Amino acid sequence: DASFTYTLNVSNTGPDTAPTVSVSDPLQASHAGTTGSATTAGPGDSCSFGTTVNCTLLNLASGETRSILITVN
Repeated sequence: DASFTYTLNVSNTGPDTAPTVSVSDPLQASHAGTTGSATTAGPGDSCSFGTTVNCTLLNLASGETRSILITVN
């Protein structure tokens, strides 16, 4: 299979800052056991890649949208 990349956009419609946001995106069964990466640009944000992509976004301000770039190899 060829590698591919996609983006998840996470928005906070407010009214307050969201101190911790958890995002989970399960991969299709056909991609189980593949490798890849997930990244986001927020300070202190983190992601892990496995059969599910899990990210924690910190201090997502009201009105802010943050993107998670996911690459599956």
